[in-house]
Amino acid sequence: MEIMKVFDELFPLNRCISGQGLRESLGIINGYVPLTVTEYPSGMDCYDWQVPPEWNIYDAYVANSKGEKLIDFQNNNLHVLAYCAPFEGWVSMEELKKHFYTLEDMPDAIPYITSVYEERWGFCLKHSDLESFTDDHYYVHIDSKIEAGSISLGQAFLKGSSQEEVIIFSHTGHPSMANDQLSGILTLMLTYDKLRAYEKDLRYTYRFMFCPETIGTAAFLSLNHDQLKNRFVAGYTATFIGDKSPLKYKMSLKENTLGDKAAINAMKSREILSFTTYGSDERHFNAPGIDLPFGAFYRAGPYGYPEYHTSLDNRSVISEQALEEASDILVETLLNIEAERKVITKHLGFEPKLDKLNLFPTLGKKYGHKSLAHEMLAIWRYSSKYTSLIDIANAMGVKAYTLNEALETAERIGLVTTER
Repeated sequence: MEIMKVFDELFPLNRCISGQGLRESLGIINGYVPLTVTEYPSGMDCYDWQVPPEWNIYDAYVANSKGEKLIDFQNNNLHVLAYCAPFEGWVSMEELKKHFYTLEDMPDAIPYITSVYEERWGFCLKHSDLESFTDDHYYVHIDSKIEAGSISLGQAFLKGSSQEEVIIFSHTGHPSMANDQLSGILTLMLTYDKLRAYEKDLRYTYRFMFCPETIGTAAFLSLNHDQLKNRFVAGYTATFIGDKSPLKYKMSLKENTLGDKAAINAMKSREILSFTTYGSDERHFNAPGIDLPFGAFYRAGPYGYPEYHTSLDNRSVISEQALEEASDILVETLLNIEAERKVITKHLGFEPKLDKLNLFPTLGKKYGHKSLAHEMLAIWRYSSKYTSLIDIANAMGVKAYTLNEALETAERIGLVTTER
């Protein structure tokens, strides 16, 4: 998968939590990762929330008396307030300023502003562009619709031998910004593509969610929570994951779950953080009464890089290397979940003589392959202290999924037994 080619296809689209830009984005993703798309209708109640009307925008600009467009949605979709109401007519400069949003401390950045739950119109622009507005009146044209429709959720599945599920999530409701949002989408696509190589051997089913932030999660959980909770194994969000900061893992609220242990083992020496109530939709999955312990993979996070929620969050902020690293760690985390099992000591007494089974070389250190035998003996020894394969792998300083061959061999020759 040429992931930066996918980036170039997705970046220009005007994604929001609803509308054609979101559906076009899911259509592009579907060309690489097979999606099932679910629509949740406007007005649908989901917990304390309600699915809003659908928003679509076709054109918007502000022109001076000469007909020159000083702000143009066609040049940058961040110029228009997300969920901007339609408007047409001449307005005074004094009135127009009430509908402008700029960042005085970042004069060359267009801010990203939304107004989903209160109808208003407005434009976002560089603070440095305000000096271009010298007329007394301007013509405002906003061709948009806010009407009954739906929000769209895309899901991809890799089915294992059981219906027990692991969920990998990224939100999809932001327009042309690279790290805040596209990096998560691209990481999920890479992770799906890489995990597919193991599909025939998977025990668990993997659900990849491309979901409008907050309201999409609320709609999904309101209809699926009870069924999902009965088969939930682990869950992760991947957002803000393409920038130059080191990769981090934030534990679920419960901590020490299988999902947390699998991720921490895969992360090795990278930074591990306790749960916090800000971030992406992991906070909703961890909510009291929902109780689906989600962890989060990210880098700088929403307030850790200056380009956040601005037009400066562009291709230069993220790198293919960062996306590949994140997807590799996610795959290793999922393989750790697959590998995890209870390990029970069976052989008691002195260390077994493995050369009798052709599992240990009979010449000196420089001759013969010993790593498998050493792994088997380490698993056997640590099984008297730890019952979890991941805990044993941590004690050995290796990733749990890499012990599959040693564990299977140790079980075959009677050193240990295992239970799922």
